Amino acid sequence: ASLTQVSSCPGPPCRPRPALGSMAEAEAEGHKRLGNELLAAGKPAEAAEAYSLAIQTDPSASALWSNRSAALLRAGDASGALRDAEEAARLSPEWPKAQLRRAKAFEALGRHGDAIEACSLGEAAATAAGSPEAEAKEFRRLRSALSAAAAVAKKDSSAGAVVGSTTEGGLSAHAVRGALIAPFFDGTVSVETGDGWARPWRLPHADRDLYDECLGAQAACAAVRIVGRTVGRMLRITASVATPPGVDAATLERNGGYPMEYELSVNGEFFGTQRLGASQGAHVATFAGLPPGEKDLELWLPPAVALDVHSVDAGEPIERPLSDPRPVWVCYGSSICHGGPTQASPSGTWPCLCSRLANVRVVNLGFGGQCFLDQGVARAIRDMPCDCISLKVGINIQCLGAFTARTFPSAVMGFIQTIRDGHPTTPLVLVSPIFHGALEEQSPIKRPGFMSLVQFREKLHATVETLRSFGDMQLFYRDGLELLGRHEHRLLYDGLHPGAKGHCLMGHRFARLEFGPLGRLLPGRLPEDPAGAVVEDTTAPPRKDVLGAFVCEVPDGTRCRMVVAEVSGGLACKSDRPDWPASPVHTRGDLLFLRSTPGVWGQIEGEGQAVRFSNGISWIRVPGVTRAVSRPAPE
Repeated sequence: ASLTQVSSCPGPPCRPRPALGSMAEAEAEGHKRLGNELLAAGKPAEAAEAYSLAIQTDPSASALWSNRSAALLRAGDASGALRDAEEAARLSPEWPKAQLRRAKAFEALGRHGDAIEACSLGEAAATAAGSPEAEAKEFRRLRSALSAAAAVAKKDSSAGAVVGSTTEGGLSAHAVRGALIAPFFDGTVSVETGDGWARPWRLPHADRDLYDECLGAQAACAAVRIVGRTVGRMLRITASVATPPGVDAATLERNGGYPMEYELSVNGEFFGTQRLGASQGAHVATFAGLPPGEKDLELWLPPAVALDVHSVDAGEPIERPLSDPRPVWVCYGSSICHGGPTQASPSGTWPCLCSRLANVRVVNLGFGGQCFLDQGVARAIRDMPCDCISLKVGINIQCLGAFTARTFPSAVMGFIQTIRDGHPTTPLVLVSPIFHGALEEQSPIKRPGFMSLVQFREKLHATVETLRSFGDMQLFYRDGLELLGRHEHRLLYDGLHPGAKGHCLMGHRFARLEFGPLGRLLPGRLPEDPAGAVVEDTTAPPRKDVLGAFVCEVPDGTRCRMVVAEVSGGLACKSDRPDWPASPVHTRGDLLFLRSTPGVWGQIEGEGQAVRFSNGISWIRVPGVTRAVSRPAPE
């Protein structure tokens, strides 16, 4: 059990507090409730912001400081977590949970002695308060575990192997570095190694000259994980953004791979997220406060950048489990499979969500803007050990007119038959495009032979039936409209790509259709229909707190006015600068993206009081301006 699992502590003891008006009390409670919901949803940074607003309203409430301490620790800010825990303990010194927060923060900072002392104070407080014996017993158990950890650290130190030594960036003696990291990757096709780094690829890197440079640029980290087993209480990765030779640097730049997000799961459960902006040289992402005992870690890497990973450090020995019994699913497709910061978090794209629901290991071969049935990709799938395969094709080909009605079916057949050379009976599902209103009934190229999406789906279905008639009875067709259709079009934030809610819907639906009781890939992987976990509302409303007027502050000292308004299909912004065009706006959690400037992102502060962008521009709310919400135009 981890320290975060101790939740039986009663609320802080009653003591005189400044009287709050009913409105202020309700406001503080509302912010607290929002923080609790965000923390439960795995968004600790956003939860900390909500708790901060509650604290501003009621700074004498020790529970608020305690809650923000927990959120900051989950977000990787152990020092901030300790400050809040100390304030909670100052306000309510007899409250056991305040001591629990102190112990947790001290432990994350490596201060085992202080953590043990906090556990002793917590046990005494629990006993004095007449709390259940189980609570005091849990404090004793935790104190024992911390004492053992401190003894190990002391032993290692006396032997000359200082845990958490400050040599070479503060890495411990157990850090895995350079080429030795390669076995820890999962979801890769190959791993390239060099002087002090390991670079994950989703194609055979030795064959990069056989691929188009744009395809090579997309072969980075989507659904790539670092997996390991350790008793360590932290995980730290040091990496740098790479531009591998033989790939198109402009394509990498257009990916809009920022902010970089790392997501950690512990024993299959979400633990936390670290978010980083663009960086020159090496960057570090740290997850502190992991639960005690041996545990399996799965670190999801940022999907839209190429990475050179220099070190992985848990503060204690970390090893790759010898085997993983889960079946392997290879998922080929376009940017809708690939994902990226504007669409969803690293583990929140539909293939990743589906893989977690069905308990399979996904190898994501989604390549943003590059799903053109390349024979090199077919050969990679042919040579890859796997248990099932899905091919989601069509939208890239249609948008660029890569194939016609004459050439498309034979290209699909050749791609599948190449795969069948290595996987003659592996279940394979061919998935047609999801809904895209602009091209459903027409081709972007007004010439004979170029097809609408309706015609693409007909051709794909017919191709599957032809190959089945030749004996390939493990080949199946899935209409992409069953994953996301016309009635869910508002989940496509730009008319083409699903946002986080759209990915959630697609992941649940594909899991049920292909891994559920009647699935064709691996039936029975889902013990029950997970569709109930999907929210039925499919309108995906954007954040309304960014509506209204802002003063836009530019790093060169100039200012302009910016207005965000609701339009049919979402949000749009417009400034009074003639050289800045109007732009659609897309939000994901506390992130804001402008479609006119790929790669630039903003972080929404509070309830839309400001937006701070990665290029140094800030939007500051105009005081006193009502945030009017305009009604979308009828469709």
